Amino acid sequence: MKFLKALPLTLLYLGTGMLWIYLSDRIIAFFFPSGQLVLWYQTAKGFLLVCFTALLLYFIMQRFSKGQLRKYNELRAKDEVLQDIQQSHQLLFRLGPIANLIYETDTGILLDINQKAVNLLGFTKEKIIGKNIFTLLPELNTLNYKAYPVDSTTSILAYLRPDKAVVKLEASSFLFNSRGVNHTLLLCVDVTQREEALETLTDLQAKLVAAQKIARIGYWQYNFDTGKLFWSDEIYEILGVDKRHFSPQYETFLNSIHPDDRNLFPPPASPSIRMFPGYDKEHRIVLANGIVKWVHGKGRLKKDATGKPFCVEGTLQDIDATKKAELAAVEALLEKEMVLERIGDAFFAVDQAWKVTYWNNRAEQILGRKRKDIINHNLWEVYADAVDTPFYYNYQEAMKTGQSQYFKAYYEGTCSWFDVGAFPSSTGLSIFFRDITEQVRYINSIEQYNKTLRDIAWSQSHEVRAPLMRLLGLASLIKDMEAGISAELQEILNMMVASVEDLDQVVKKINEKTNIT
Repeated sequence: MKFLKALPLTLLYLGTGMLWIYLSDRIIAFFFPSGQLVLWYQTAKGFLLVCFTALLLYFIMQRFSKGQLRKYNELRAKDEVLQDIQQSHQLLFRLGPIANLIYETDTGILLDINQKAVNLLGFTKEKIIGKNIFTLLPELNTLNYKAYPVDSTTSILAYLRPDKAVVKLEASSFLFNSRGVNHTLLLCVDVTQREEALETLTDLQAKLVAAQKIARIGYWQYNFDTGKLFWSDEIYEILGVDKRHFSPQYETFLNSIHPDDRNLFPPPASPSIRMFPGYDKEHRIVLANGIVKWVHGKGRLKKDATGKPFCVEGTLQDIDATKKAELAAVEALLEKEMVLERIGDAFFAVDQAWKVTYWNNRAEQILGRKRKDIINHNLWEVYADAVDTPFYYNYQEAMKTGQSQYFKAYYEGTCSWFDVGAFPSSTGLSIFFRDITEQVRYINSIEQYNKTLRDIAWSQSHEVRAPLMRLLGLASLIKDMEAGISAELQEILNMMVASVEDLDQVVKKINEKTNIT
């Protein structure tokens, strides 16, 4: 290319010279026909040509010299820059914060390492130079670095130090050719702590996902500026939609809320959404198949560094089974309370610490103490006067043995008799009792009346029987005097004796029925 550029100039010089010789000879021969003069003029013309050629050569050589000098200076400057770069690279290689290892690509023989690599690998430089890199880092054998003309992808390698500590290295290789031999520059960074942190983070994320699935709780976030709604995987599960075919929108979320609970959430276009106070409520959602499900929602407003609200975030937990069981339990409890309030017996319950947990209306009426004044109070602190009474001993026995106790006892606090049943359970005691004061009084009056009757019967039986015995004695005397007694009188006498004996049997039966001996 340089020859082709110089050719036109050479041809121009050659043509100009030939033309000069030809024209100058013809002009001299025309004006100076004398041969001696022609010779002198030709000599002068030759000198002139030589001077012109020398002057032209001078300018050409001067220009060439300047170009060469400029190129030399440029090459020298580049060489100095390269030397500076090489020194910088050497300094960076030796003192850089990253472990550097240079080895022959094909053989794996280590040629050079820096101090960082010495510290990382745990060997002195003298001991490690010449070793095989594939022995130190066996995982390099599985990575085809030769396939990459410039550099390889970053890989995580495990290295066993001489002190038996396992170090995780992030290695990147760069291939280069030096004097016809392929070399590899291996850059290694100790990422043991980072990898352990990543493993911990991955483990925590897995546990978080598992916890969300177990607790049936998901996370959501609504960005005011972008209008985008983010759902975690569990939210899709709770709402019963397929993540692959469903794009979450705030309007869609609002439509899933039960109409009676929708007032908890502001409309998406409402300015009030940026002043969302947050919530912590149980509410209902309606699935696509019409099933109503209970969830526990929590939400809060988030602000940026300037205090401007930019999103609202929260959680959604599936509490359907628990809530429905709770509602069923509440309903059952209400039914139980209705039964306990409607029964004629008074009823109260205590836990194992003797704290009163229930007190029905009948108990209020009989014992004269309002429910609010005794619930969650210790029974024996409220009724200290019942300690060391049959109530105390029987309740303690039921709690201790787990056996039901039935008894009747008199309580001086109300001057009443009670019929009591104490029934133990795993949570404490359930006590049913009835005021039997009137019944006891009635029984006592009957017993007193019976006693009076017995006394009367005893008195009457002895008072009546004494004359009867006298009549029987007289009848016997008269029967002994049969001579001189007419048959008619005898018959009357027999009838009288039979009547007396019948009357005596009646008296005996009265005595037997009244237990009089």
